[in-house]
Amino acid sequence: MIWKLTVCLEFGVGAEDPWSAEIEIEETDTLADLHRAIQKAVRFEDDHLFSFFYSRRASGAVRTYLQDDREQKEDFEFNFDSLTPAFSSATKSITSIVFPDNGTQDDDDVDDDDDDDDDDFSVDYENGGQTFSRRICDTLPAPSGRRLFYLFDWGDEWLFSITKPRQKPQQPVPSRKYPRTVSQQGKRPKQYPHDE
Repeated sequence: MIWKLTVCLEFGVGAEDPWSAEIEIEETDTLADLHRAIQKAVRFEDDHLFSFFYSRRASGAVRTYLQDDREQKEDFEFNFDSLTPAFSSATKSITSIVFPDNGTQDDDDVDDDDDDDDDDFSVDYENGGQTFSRRICDTLPAPSGRRLFYLFDWGDEWLFSITKPRQKPQQPVPSRKYPRTVSQQGKRPKQYPHDE
């Protein structure tokens, strides 16, 4: 079945105007598929890490991150006042950020070699590392009182809310390829507005 999701830009360094898009996606597609669909809709370069989480608000102090088929609750120490809110005056100062130890890497294992070729950057969404194999139908609707958010680029903080309207899922149209952007509202943000 095909679900129509609404993706709205909440924050982003350099975001100047409201933007949202409606994306049709198979209910059995994964969060990795949704990530790629959002990247295509917003026309970003897909060159940074990303995450999905539940929270009450975009600036919520408690976030439940979705990783694989599990959830990781984190407390934050972060000052949202340093961010440029795209369209909301409701910012909140958050005072801590905690990164979980997932047991895959010790601090001693970190390679600080500056000779690494950044052009080799890639993320294997399906086969290791931090995968996003959780299906859309297992993610939405969000738990009561929470919303689903997509965070792209921890530096520039491109933050999008994701909602599922109360429309019934539709049968896929055989001639269409999913996921696909159905419509968009507002001015699409530029990922690197200062590079022009």
